[in-house]
Amino acid sequence: MKYQVEQISRMIRIEKRVKKIITIIVLIILLLLFFVNSVMLYQRIQGNNELPNFAGVSVLNIISGSMTPTLNINDMIVIKKVSNQDIKQGDIITFNKNGVIDTHRVIWVVDDEGQRKYKTKGDNNEIPDDELVTYSEIYGKLILKIPKIGKIAEELQKNNGLICCVIIICIFIILKNKKEKRKEIRKIERKKYEIKKLRDG
Repeated sequence: MKYQVEQISRMIRIEKRVKKIITIIVLIILLLLFFVNSVMLYQRIQGNNELPNFAGVSVLNIISGSMTPTLNINDMIVIKKVSNQDIKQGDIITFNKNGVIDTHRVIWVVDDEGQRKYKTKGDNNEIPDDELVTYSEIYGKLILKIPKIGKIAEELQKNNGLICCVIIICIFIILKNKKEKRKEIRKIERKKYEIKKLRDG
């Protein structure tokens, strides 16, 4: 009998742990989606020819295979504006050259008459890009890649405001449920303590 009770208790603990892990994963996904949609919504509101950013951060969807296998089509990337000195050989940058936005790797840092410039190349391209990139043409440096979420992001862009609201509500509900569960656990523990105290008294 004692063995069965211990086994059941162990299963309950495992079940609680699994539920906790699942809740944390769901929360992380929701927070990530909220961040992506917030940036996208801000970018849409800005509505200009430049690549808009939120606190120096921009979100883009990869639409070409020039950086395969590092960045694949429909990968989503997050880039951040950094100082000129923070861009080094091997970094992946997003830049606007002659009205075309590209995300390529810095293969050389060049000193062109005292001005720091960058030679870039797509990992999947056989030859480097024709022209050097200046700092003023750079939107930012790659800080995060989210594989294969680009298609989802395209759909989310259609209803950014609504999606953000839904995500906020979901996060609120999850956090509220966790708070209620903690309260319930505390109540049960208090009752157990009171019953034990009465028995011992």
